[in-house]
Amino acid sequence: MSRTALSQRMVLENPDLVCVHLRDGVEAVQQKQGEIILDINRSGNWVRGIEIVGGFVPFSIAKAVSPFNAVLPPFPEIPKPGTVTYDPEADAAFFYLEYDPNFTRLTPNERVELEVVSHCVTPTALYGLDDSGGLVWVKIPIADAGPADQFLQLLRT
Repeated sequence: MSRTALSQRMVLENPDLVCVHLRDGVEAVQQKQGEIILDINRSGNWVRGIEIVGGFVPFSIAKAVSPFNAVLPPFPEIPKPGTVTYDPEADAAFFYLEYDPNFTRLTPNERVELEVVSHCVTPTALYGLDDSGGLVWVKIPIADAGPADQFLQLLRT
């Protein structure tokens, strides 16, 4: 299986459902439901990315991240957007999503303030997996997170 960089394409399928395509040109042949963890700032914006924890999903996280160039989490630093981390001891993965270009034009202090996590939401997502169990896309219900435009405002869609 070839390794691929994280491809981030977000499609708002309806006002309450966003699909995050993580790999282009790959078909999902199976779908599984499970929890997903999303970080939210005080303004109601989704920040940082997607966290998937073993025991909360009915598939192998190690297989799900196998198509990506997953690395061990470099604590205490936060990886660059586009990075996928996997911690086998915790059986947890994090997909660091890219921000909208307007976010990068903010001052470093403004960016840091917006990235402060206020709380997390854990909706039940639908995961699209390829024939080897690699993650292709995630459909995330966002109705409980607030209006889609506010929720998605900081991320590159």
